[in-house]
Amino acid sequence: MIVLRYAYVLALVVWVGALVAAGAFVAPALFGVLQAEAGATGRMLAGAAFGEVLRRVLLAGDVAGVVMLVTMTILRLFGPKPVSYGIRALLLGAMLLANAYTAHILLPEAEGLRREINGPLASVAATDPRRVRFDSLHGLSTTIVTVMALAGIAVAAWEARE
Repeated sequence: MIVLRYAYVLALVVWVGALVAAGAFVAPALFGVLQAEAGATGRMLAGAAFGEVLRRVLLAGDVAGVVMLVTMTILRLFGPKPVSYGIRALLLGAMLLANAYTAHILLPEAEGLRREINGPLASVAATDPRRVRFDSLHGLSTTIVTVMALAGIAVAAWEARE
């Protein structure tokens, strides 16, 4: 059972740690450096690079979420019942759905718009439907990823108590 518990905790650390690291360190560094060096073109490149980083983080989240749900369920069935299993399972399930939605629906649509614009977003009028939609997708994905990270931190608090 210790191997399952270790897999569960490791998946939690990887998923939540990657979300926090991407948002708190990678994005500001990419945008700060590239925009300072190359202006609007640098911002465009930073957006493309961070989009790829986020895509990989979210794919890791897909795997980590499944590992967490499976291992926690096996532990519940064959070992000591995890504290607040139902609440944690619902929270992890919601995180996994939000992660999958962001990775497989929001990001591909945003990437398609970015490629369609084919230049700095700032070169497109703020009222252009593509930019309006991109800005909407960006705001929604930022909100979802932030909520996922906070939910993951809440799950980590349960782990610290157990």
